[in-house]
Amino acid sequence: MKKFLMTLAAVLCCAMTTTVFTACGDDDDKTPEEDNKAAAAVFKFNLKIGNDMLNALDLTVDYYDASGKLQSEAVTSGTWTKTVKASLPTTLGARLNIKLKGGVDPANISVMNEDVIYSYDIKVLTASGKELNEGKTDVVNKAYPVPGNKLADWVTKHANDIVNCIYTVDLNGKCAVGSW
Repeated sequence: MKKFLMTLAAVLCCAMTTTVFTACGDDDDKTPEEDNKAAAAVFKFNLKIGNDMLNALDLTVDYYDASGKLQSEAVTSGTWTKTVKASLPTTLGARLNIKLKGGVDPANISVMNEDVIYSYDIKVLTASGKELNEGKTDVVNKAYPVPGNKLADWVTKHANDIVNCIYTVDLNGKCAVGSW
């Protein structure tokens, strides 16, 4: 009888353990409907600037951070990158602002090469991080000479439109061209 009770206790213990372990499921499981709903957007921006521009111009990039606030950062080297993830709805983008550096005399520059390559990628994500089809991607390469005697006018004309990409992403994850 003692052996029977010990065997019964062992069987009951195993059964309870199995019940406890199988009852613990993943509460974060998403239904297919929930995992196809837009929740966030990620903006990846890469900028490459040539030395002529770095030497002659003060460069800053305006961009929207994850909270939707407009930020500005100086570009002090040939590359500048930023990745921002924001909840929907959101505005995401970047633009390059230029002005002549103090002490730079355009008369002393025979030619400044506008040498800019930038790329951006906007992905719309579900709450679990799954990528949805909506989004935007582009690569732009601008390279042409600006004569020194035209540099001041060129800077005035292109103060913030050399690099300019901005998008709004609505609650449904639809991307549209935005405005500053």
